[in-house]
Amino acid sequence: MQPLRLVLVVAAAFAVTPALFAFQAGPTASDLLAPSPSAAAAGHYDPGARRDPFLPPRSAAALARPSCGEGVASLEIGDLRLQGIFQVGGEAVAQVSSDAQRTSFLLRQGDELCDGSVSRVDLAEIDFRQSVSDPGAIKPFRIVALKLD
Repeated sequence: MQPLRLVLVVAAAFAVTPALFAFQAGPTASDLLAPSPSAAAAGHYDPGARRDPFLPPRSAAALARPSCGEGVASLEIGDLRLQGIFQVGGEAVAQVSSDAQRTSFLLRQGDELCDGSVSRVDLAEIDFRQSVSDPGAIKPFRIVALKLD
């Protein structure tokens, strides 16, 4: 009788077990990982509150050239070519031309440009202090020198 009782207890346990662990069927893992039909059809990535990894880290506005004004204030240091350096009244004056504009300008020490300023002019070269908008840079500027050829 002992083995029959053991068989009945085991059979009852198997009969009750599904009722104990019954749950409502929810979405499967493949349902959760599959994109929604509307997003897949549009080919659109929704980053939510995160930065979109498919766009550059800087915004398009930060990458666009700033409009700084007219004349010397509109010049960008990277577009300049040194044409000559003159001495006028004991002061060195540099003549530069811009790749973006078809005119030349005279620069003196302290002149403000679109992305920096003239820090020094001597008879051999002109030095600029160029503003750097890189958050990883140690200094917010760099020195750019243009020399006569």
